[in-house]
Amino acid sequence: MIPLSTRRWKCYDLCSMKTIKLTILAAINQLVSSQNINEVLSQYSQLSSLTSIITNSSALFTQLEAANNFTFLAPSNDAIATWTRSPSSNTSIDILLTYHLLTGSLLLSPPVKGWYNVSIFMSSALNDTRYTNVTGGQRVEFLFDGQAKFQSGDKTTSIITAADIISTGGIIHIIDTVLEIPLNSLREASAARLEYFDEVFTSGYFLHPENAAESALANLPSERNQSQVNVLLEYHIVIGLYYSSDFINGSTLNTTAGVPILVTIDNDGDIYLNAAKITTPDYLVSNGVMHVIDR
Repeated sequence: MIPLSTRRWKCYDLCSMKTIKLTILAAINQLVSSQNINEVLSQYSQLSSLTSIITNSSALFTQLEAANNFTFLAPSNDAIATWTRSPSSNTSIDILLTYHLLTGSLLLSPPVKGWYNVSIFMSSALNDTRYTNVTGGQRVEFLFDGQAKFQSGDKTTSIITAADIISTGGIIHIIDTVLEIPLNSLREASAARLEYFDEVFTSGYFLHPENAAESALANLPSERNQSQVNVLLEYHIVIGLYYSSDFINGSTLNTTAGVPILVTIDNDGDIYLNAAKITTPDYLVSNGVMHVIDR
């Protein structure tokens, strides 16, 4: 079962969202550093485990050394030690660390006013089709509520413990938790007991009903045939990739069932898709993003 979030992140209309941008350095060469990312990482004792992994992987070492206009989220020794004891540790560490290499140099000091309680989704270097088919690289969610943090698969939260470490070509932040590569959407649905959706999942954005809606699906009239059930479920799959920050009040979304959905954002920032309220937004999955709705 996917837990319901107790946080309510505000979403804004198109005009406001246009003003919320990453701090992308237009002239990265103005930063005062003559050391590349691998040289900088090796100077931090709390990153010795990470440095050892990179040194022992020629492909990863070369990829990081050639990186430009990047933000690298560097897991601490403690973060890596915890990860190695987890079920996720069967993932290739080389692949996993490409998910920590983000496009755009994100400086956290000083914080941008427009960041507060707004989700920003950054592309990563993870584009291996065994793990993702999100165009432009799998995303990582950046959040700022007075404390800078990143969210990855299964809403795993990584808090920045040391920020704005400068190297040639970009920025390094040390984080306390290894990012989790988002699950395949079928596995995410299975974990939430939504086996009904297995046959109709496709790439893109998915509306995931929570408990009450699950029960409704489980009790569909027996006279419904498989085709009717598929159409119902296809109505929950939107064509394209829509994170919570992409929704525009009054707009419509095209579904794979061919029937549009109306987006409404109320004065409290809550998002409705027709009459269904999004209760937990932005579950990153390998082929898109999934939002929990209440009906």
